[in-house]
Amino acid sequence: MKITILSASTGGGHMSAANAIKDYLISQNVFATVVDAIEYISPMLNKTITEIYEYIATKQPRIWKMVYDSSNNKTINRLVVGINSVISKKLLPLLESSEPDLVISTHPFTTEMVSTLKLHKVIDLPLVCVMTDYAPHRTWISSEVNAYVVANADMIEPMTEIGVSKEIIHPFGIPVDDSFYIKQDKNKILEELSLDPSIPTILIMAGKGGFANIDKIYSELQSIDLNFQIIVITGKNEKLYNKVKELSEGKVYLNRRAKILSRISKYIPKLKHIRFRIKSKKSPKALHKPKNTKIIFFTNEVEKYMSVSDLIITKPGGLTVSEALACGLPMALFNAIPGQEEENANFLVSNNMAVKLEKNGAQTIKNLLENPQKLNCMKKSCEEFDKSDSLKNILSLIYKLTSEEKHFDKLVRDKIPEMILNKGSVPETEILNDEDFLKYLNKKLVEEAQEVVDAKDIESKKEELADVLEVIYELALKEGISLEDVEKVRLRKREVRGGFTSKILLKKVLSSK
Repeated sequence: MKITILSASTGGGHMSAANAIKDYLISQNVFATVVDAIEYISPMLNKTITEIYEYIATKQPRIWKMVYDSSNNKTINRLVVGINSVISKKLLPLLESSEPDLVISTHPFTTEMVSTLKLHKVIDLPLVCVMTDYAPHRTWISSEVNAYVVANADMIEPMTEIGVSKEIIHPFGIPVDDSFYIKQDKNKILEELSLDPSIPTILIMAGKGGFANIDKIYSELQSIDLNFQIIVITGKNEKLYNKVKELSEGKVYLNRRAKILSRISKYIPKLKHIRFRIKSKKSPKALHKPKNTKIIFFTNEVEKYMSVSDLIITKPGGLTVSEALACGLPMALFNAIPGQEEENANFLVSNNMAVKLEKNGAQTIKNLLENPQKLNCMKKSCEEFDKSDSLKNILSLIYKLTSEEKHFDKLVRDKIPEMILNKGSVPETEILNDEDFLKYLNKKLVEEAQEVVDAKDIESKKEELADVLEVIYELALKEGISLEDVEKVRLRKREVRGGFTSKILLKKVLSSK
């Protein structure tokens, strides 16, 4: 089986979800590839769209809010869909050359492209849309999607209200790499990081490229008069890394305007008072001894830092949120991009998995640290939002959409499901209770006996007779009968009634009236 996973690099979560699916499918002996569809169609177009998105979303949030809201309007959405569908034909050579059995899309653009090709009968492939946000939006919805994988069950009703059939919506959760679900040795990792396992650890993540102004958040945390430590992941942002490093060393960081005024005052005696005012304004932060801090420039081991933390301060991007939930990590959310990130944040807060950092963020963090019961309650809520089977469920869905289902409803040996998986298929199983187990054992005995009858050669007879014996042994064990007792009864009956060595066929019995 071959699966093509299409995505786009606007926002970090779409490609990460695609790669998590790919890695899992490959681990299950399914051939899978990820393609950045817009990059494939036009690298220049991809660069332009990505830069425009990142600029508007981070620098012009009000404009992005307008774009987000208007594209959720049915009429405007049709215009967006129309523009997107124009370039869909450029995706056709990719699909023709890769010859997939099914397409998975983790981005609205690519979902609409494939849907358009299906609508015009250019291709005929099952299409699975994996939505990477915690609330639905009309741009994700396309007419030719065979199945939607969504973040949570709360999304089902609003999606049905805009015309999606409930039967094709699957709340499996946003897929993340399996490594986020693995429990790690917290104390050992903290000691390796020169951090103290006995005090709370706060993780701060800057997001893709370190866009968020986390140096300010880090500074505010220094004013909290409690004992805790901090891990900061700055992303590939050298300037941000250096800012946080200076602050962690107790140095007062001056903004650009303050630096200019400070330099001028060195050479102009009349402006020396400016230097004094700048220093006195910044000095209170320097009075606090900086919290013990581990600064990470860039890492492919985010799961390690999440697993040892008690709270993460982050933007509510779909992927980061899903990774934190996989680690059972409560969240403090800031700088939500209007639209999808705001809706992500609202979902998390309403389900007691996060708090929002607004004007007095430091006080919010302090309140959490002073109330470990509330923090533990948030952690429990995160853990109960268990989507650890997301990838497994997606694979099962793939098989349902690409293969004919074979129904058996019969008892099988213990290792048969594993053997089926190793052959690339997905078994659906159930653990029977004692009463049903006995019922199916009796049916199994009849089944195996018939297979002995149907066997055509000696080797097949051996195999089927062995199966009959296995069922007999299990039945005896289940009924509390020892095999020694069975053998004694067999010998007694043989002595009284004989065996079958004489080959006697009883045809008729005549009895007197």
